[in-house]
Amino acid sequence: MEAKHRQKADAAELERLRKENKRLAEENEILQMGEQANATGPSAPANAFFASRAVKPR
Repeated sequence: MEAKHRQKADAAELERLRKENKRLAEENEILQMGEQANATGPSAPANAFFASRAVKPR
């Protein structure tokens, strides 16, 4: 009986670790995309969008 409980607990932990690994891989991918976007610089349309809404200095 103890072996079955241990096996269930191990399976649950393995599933939790797989989900965590997937989440971290997705987060890493998002961060890398942002890093690449920053390396290439902002696009002209984005600059125009934010410039038109910027607070003008006094």
